[in-house]
Amino acid sequence: MYHYPLLSKPDIGIFRGPGPGFGNLLFPIGRALQEAQAKNEIFVRSTIFNIKIGPINNSGKIAVHIRRGDFQKSNQSNLSHQIPTQWYLDTVDKLLCNIDLNIVIFSDSNVSDEWLKFGSRVILSQNISACSNILSMSTADFLIGSRSTFSLWSYFLSKQKSFFPKGLDLTKYISPSRNINYV
Repeated sequence: MYHYPLLSKPDIGIFRGPGPGFGNLLFPIGRALQEAQAKNEIFVRSTIFNIKIGPINNSGKIAVHIRRGDFQKSNQSNLSHQIPTQWYLDTVDKLLCNIDLNIVIFSDSNVSDEWLKFGSRVILSQNISACSNILSMSTADFLIGSRSTFSLWSYFLSKQKSFFPKGLDLTKYISPSRNINYV
């Protein structure tokens, strides 16, 4: 038996049509791989077009993932809803009271000028691909995450100390962890 995660259509083997974001794609890939291994069957690699791994050394830094793009503005605390910029600023500010690290912002939209209050310690990620962003985020010492599975993949890859907004229920994706703080 073969296990092939169909990520989006059309999929012609060389490239595939647009579909979910990279973080969400890793779930069907992971499930198919796990099922193939459990049943001692064959996993067929899915079509992933042109993923480039960029520079990933962010140790000694705070990774901040600000997801906007296709997320709705809402006060709901579940996944796929934007978090106000002020939450990110407050969380970084509290963290900087205890440590002195630079901040790398990963975002799919323009970043607010309010980040200028942290001066030269703030830089924007220069990575081009989703894969390089996740890997780069996972090398940071701390993660301040969005309500996105993209942020969760950074946590999965590193088990770094992570901060997510209060009320976000991640039990569907992960078991309780001592490395996640809800603020």
